[in-house]
Amino acid sequence: MVKVNSLKACEIKKEIINLLAPFKKLTKTITCNNGKEFAYHQQIAKKLNAKIFFANPYSPWQRGLNEYNKLT
Repeated sequence: MVKVNSLKACEIKKEIINLLAPFKKLTKTITCNNGKEFAYHQQIAKKLNAKIFFANPYSPWQRGLNEYNKLT
């Protein structure tokens, strides 16, 4: 994780690529919310050779344990 100075799409793109580049071979998919900060998702996917998915609104279970902590 890294603190970003803004939610501008260009900064988010840069930080995601910088953070995941060392793990490029392990990164197969990335799931994002529908925020405008992910506008450059195609460039991120190309640089990391990963597929990017977007969660449906009001479906936190699609975003993994960072937002959906239901214990079963």
